[in-house]
Amino acid sequence: MANRIRSRWTLIAISLVILLVALACSEEATPTPTPDTGAAVQRAIQQALADRPSGPQGPSSDEIAALVQAAVVASAPEGASP
Repeated sequence: MANRIRSRWTLIAISLVILLVALACSEEATPTPTPDTGAAVQRAIQQALADRPSGPQGPSSDEIAALVQAAVVASAPEGASP
C-alpha cells in the first residue's frame, strides 16, 4: 500500500515538473524590432534628389544608381552588410 501511494506521488511530482517546464518554455519572447530598411532607403533617395540642383533633365541612371547604393549603405543596420 505504501509503495502504491509513493508511486502515485512520484508520478504526480514528475507530471508537475513536466508541466512547469512546458509552461516556462512556451512563454512568448519579446520580438526584436527590425529596421524598415526599404523605407529608410526611399527617404534617403528622396532627400538626395531634393538636395540636388534641378536642371532641364532628370537625374541620369548612373546618378540614381549611385544614390541608391549610398542610401543602402547608409541605412544598413550596424554590423550588417548592405
